[in-house]
Amino acid sequence: TRGWSSLAQLQYAFPIFSAKGDFLKLFLQQTQYVNLGRPGVVAASLRAGGIEPFRHLSDDPEIPPGLPNRDIFIDERFFAGGGTTHRAYGRDDLGIRGETLFARPSAPDDFRPVGGNGMLLLNLEYRFPVFGPVQGVVFYDTGNVWADWRSLGFKDLKSGAGVGARHVSPIGPFRLDIGWKLDPENGEPHHAVSLTFGNPF
Repeated sequence: TRGWSSLAQLQYAFPIFSAKGDFLKLFLQQTQYVNLGRPGVVAASLRAGGIEPFRHLSDDPEIPPGLPNRDIFIDERFFAGGGTTHRAYGRDDLGIRGETLFARPSAPDDFRPVGGNGMLLLNLEYRFPVFGPVQGVVFYDTGNVWADWRSLGFKDLKSGAGVGARHVSPIGPFRLDIGWKLDPENGEPHHAVSLTFGNPF
């Protein structure tokens, strides 16, 4: 309910023995909690990450040649969307069409996330007491996932706002959130619902 935390993760993968990975990955997060007393708590989180590949893997057929996220293993790329990142989008569904989201051949309006080499996320929320262990929440999330960390920019940010409820238990909160996209693209659902356990950040 109060305080702050800072996180910095630096990872270097290099080819040795049978390993093929050759990249540098940086992830940063700053979280802040402001306790307002009886009115509740204001919480904020800023996350940013970038991956720089040093060699061409070119082994992901779902990503066109020329995009740098093709040269990073999919389990190392950044993904966003869902109850702990951007609550106006389904799990891993946040991204840029043609870079980190690609249409399925059988369903042109159904986009599959493939992850990216750059990520920026900002979360703001106000938590207030309702009764007993139940809290209410209003929140605003914005951010995106890019194929290249050098492309991070405010013009590509996708924003959403929503409301939620928390049941605070001794082992953490059970959360129900509904987020609405503020500027949905064609074919995107206008809202997303998430039911999760634990704080979002």
